[in-house]
Amino acid sequence: MLCGFLLVLCAPRIAVGAESAAFDSTEAPPEAVSVAGELARKRAKRFPPRLVVGRLIYLPKVYYSSTSGFGIGGQVIAPFRCTGSADTTPLSDYRAKGRITHKGQGKIETTANLFLGENVYYAKVRLAYTDLAFDYFGIGPNTPRSNAEEFRPRNYFAYVEFFRRVLPALRVGVRTEANLVESISFEPEGLIASDQLADQTNSRVFGFGGVIDLNTTDKRYAPTDGIHWQMFGLWFDKDAGSEFDFNQYVIDLRNYIGLRRNHVLATQLFLFGTDGHVPFFRLGQLGGHTHSRGYKQARYRDKILASFQAEYRYPIYRRLGFTTFAGGAVVAPEVAGLKAKYLRPTVGMGLQFRTESLNGIVGRADVAFGQEDVRFDLSLDESF
Repeated sequence: MLCGFLLVLCAPRIAVGAESAAFDSTEAPPEAVSVAGELARKRAKRFPPRLVVGRLIYLPKVYYSSTSGFGIGGQVIAPFRCTGSADTTPLSDYRAKGRITHKGQGKIETTANLFLGENVYYAKVRLAYTDLAFDYFGIGPNTPRSNAEEFRPRNYFAYVEFFRRVLPALRVGVRTEANLVESISFEPEGLIASDQLADQTNSRVFGFGGVIDLNTTDKRYAPTDGIHWQMFGLWFDKDAGSEFDFNQYVIDLRNYIGLRRNHVLATQLFLFGTDGHVPFFRLGQLGGHTHSRGYKQARYRDKILASFQAEYRYPIYRRLGFTTFAGGAVVAPEVAGLKAKYLRPTVGMGLQFRTESLNGIVGRADVAFGQEDVRFDLSLDESF
């Protein structure tokens, strides 16, 4: 009900001048463009790809994994301003992404980021449904690759955040999460059963807590200067409807340093911790496209996760940019177990295709190298 109320409240309107200003602001007025200049502009639009149609920024994708097989899908972002918001209020957006595979598996995820009024209130709503098989390798910082056991759950996930700005760069708020897992298949005599986790393959958790968000970045998308630090704690309690009692803590520190000629150095320190009776699907997961890009999703998992990455971003041709990145991550059952010998490094590079707009949204094509794999990723928006 809360999700529906927020979406109705924020009936979208384009309010960065006119619609053409919001999505093609770099274009000169027609009367000021020569024939040669017009031809050059059209060539610039064809490469790199514009990634824009109407009011949508889009990116089609193809997928492959050893567990889910080949798939097709895509991702879209629709920026707008909420009705009644000032022109100085950051852009809100709706996001959607999904995929379907030849094995009949799929995933769909929708997110709304809503800046309300005079940038006093902010709400974020995310809903996701996943029906994809993945490999379970066990719990711990050094699980062997040979452990891989296929597990296919239906995973329903939702969270809502609501903030109020208390200082120009500081917001405080609340967050609630719900997660339901329904097992479709796993090996009854395999690793999950031997780890005594079979009772967790059909379970639910529900939690709530508080969030602090400090943001001094210069742009809503693709920031080039400032910091964005967020910290939150969640409490999952049987008395509140969860099947497990545990706590979760997250510290996410992102820093952006603008260098010469639109070059940017971005860094992220991400710390994740849990305590209590934590189901294995809520443990810290090393791997995936948000951090530890050189590793398969949840290649390592445990109660504690620490990761650091740095990315150097710079333009090379018109709207085409290049990135190089490196980082490392580690999981452990407790803070004292975060040891250098279990550190999993990642290095990589990528191309960026920036849209012709004030929004500055980019499409990314990354290749990342870990200790075991080479991973490829296509995505909209910066990695962090």
